[in-house]
Amino acid sequence: MNSQKRESDDDNFSQLQLLTLRQVCRLAHLSERSVRSAIKRGELRAAKVGGQWRVSIPAFGAWTGVDPDTLSAVQNTSRPPE
Repeated sequence: MNSQKRESDDDNFSQLQLLTLRQVCRLAHLSERSVRSAIKRGELRAAKVGGQWRVSIPAFGAWTGVDPDTLSAVQNTSRPPE
């Protein structure tokens, strides 16, 4: 049973989508300073990964009131080459 739970946890972790600070700024139409302040105040849940801030899509959705499913769809669409 433990191996099944571990495999399930691994599947959930691999599906976790994280936004960079730049992506959060772009999606929220805010400056980096504003987003960092929200993180510092605890308004926006974030974690440092490799020394850089990352925000989960559900955390961003909770902070902005945007449906996380909408954000997932935006993240999964590829942008055309510039």
